[in-house]
Amino acid sequence: MASARTLPTLFLSCRDGRPAVSRPAPLISRLVEPGTAVEAVVFITIEHTGSGARLSAGPACSERLQSLASLLAGQGLAVQVECLPHPALADVAAELCEPAPGECIELCLSRDLGAWRCRQIGQALSTWRDDCVLLVCLDRVREDARAEAQRPLHDSYWRGLMSHWVEQQQWQQAMSGNVELAYESGFDDDGTDTLCLLQAAFGLGGQHMPERLFGFDLDDHQRALAGYGWMN
Repeated sequence: MASARTLPTLFLSCRDGRPAVSRPAPLISRLVEPGTAVEAVVFITIEHTGSGARLSAGPACSERLQSLASLLAGQGLAVQVECLPHPALADVAAELCEPAPGECIELCLSRDLGAWRCRQIGQALSTWRDDCVLLVCLDRVREDARAEAQRPLHDSYWRGLMSHWVEQQQWQQAMSGNVELAYESGFDDDGTDTLCLLQAAFGLGGQHMPERLFGFDLDDHQRALAGYGWMN
């Protein structure tokens, strides 16, 4: 019988319009112990319109979807609920898990929220990892984006940036005893999709460095899938 364990949280980068890829073993089976249950996957994405959050999950509004909508409203977000998530998400979910999770939800955040608010939302959602929910921040690179214009995730820049976030968080907590100190306005908050989603994943992962870096098909930018994993 599958058991309930804390699931990892992932930050994944892939090209929009990327074809479905069949792999010998789903990614999650390589990251968790055998028998770990994945009942649902929540993809967190970014859009350039609106000012709050948009939720979508299948033809019916499930209890989990309504719970997520309530949580986001409690964070002060205007929440719009729609019927169907982006069709490509089901293909990514199939690469991650086998069998496919029973529910696939898309949480699309407005880029106008900024990176720091995205981190706060990630923190608020982090307890869902204990409820058999896989949380994935999915950075969808535009199909027409030039590969050489994208900074690869194995570039030391990203780990240096996250290391700085960790140090900043530890300093703030040591000075105040409160991890909820106000963020320095404008710091690392340029509103880019990648930065917003990485901050959300950082919040989901407990505000520490990711333990895993992985990549597939990196020699083919049309099929490449790369990311970080927070395991604890």
